[in-house]
Amino acid sequence: MCLAFHPSQPALIAGGLFSGELVVWDTSRTEDPVIWRTGLTDDTHTDPVYQVDWLPDAKHRNHHRLLSVSTDGKILVWREERDGRLALAEGFAVVAQQVPRNAQLKKVSSAVQRGLI
Repeated sequence: MCLAFHPSQPALIAGGLFSGELVVWDTSRTEDPVIWRTGLTDDTHTDPVYQVDWLPDAKHRNHHRLLSVSTDGKILVWREERDGRLALAEGFAVVAQQVPRNAQLKKVSSAVQRGLI
């Protein structure tokens, strides 16, 4: 559904899948280019992932986390684990009942599409 190149290591590509899963490929590897994945767990998205982006990790210099956005209303941040998993670091939910009635949701979705969030 979507891809994002790592900001300093262009061989790393993060992808958001229709299943709600995230996968990171290392295109410099000739065999088994998948290096991290979320799998399908209770922590992953339940709808297709429409946006992924690499975020600098404030705690660890030269490391990045992955941000993912889905139509399930979740904004999730993932960290890399040594066993090839992406583990949930933080999560946020957009709940329709908490959005003010006069808010124009189209502005939020266009910001996501432009990569501002």
